Amino acid sequence: LWIACPLQASGFGLIDTETGRSAVVGGYPGPVATAAFNTAAKALVTSGGFRITAWSTASLPFDDAKVGVLETGRRSLVAIDRIAGHPTKKLVAAAYENGQIVIAQVGNGDELVLRPSGASVTSLAWAPDGRHLAIGDRNGRAALSGFPVQIFK
Repeated sequence: LWIACPLQASGFGLIDTETGRSAVVGGYPGPVATAAFNTAAKALVTSGGFRITAWSTASLPFDDAKVGVLETGRRSLVAIDRIAGHPTKKLVAAAYENGQIVIAQVGNGDELVLRPSGASVTSLAWAPDGRHLAIGDRNGRAALSGFPVQIFK
């Protein structure tokens, strides 16, 4: 069992609760506001990079942040503010600083653009059944995006 926690300065802390092993992972261009485990993809995903940053749980970045990386989504010119791991699928939702929101499969470069731009996102969360994505932005707007079961085969 692991715990990942964003740090105020930069990066995130990672702890293996079974062994007591820990690490601080830095080097992000932006703050790491969110970190989440995606159990279906067996991955840890974080915000703060110019693309969705993900690692396989088989090779978490305790010793080397380059080992176990799962290239996910496309590179951007702006950093990702928020991420949310899907509760049952190998998917992650990501919100960029420019308000763009995308959904990507962990370990895959393709993205589905949900919103091309807008106010920066302050909250992003999947419903427990994975059929809805809740979005809150800096302008005080809230949205609930629903997805049919067939879209995430």
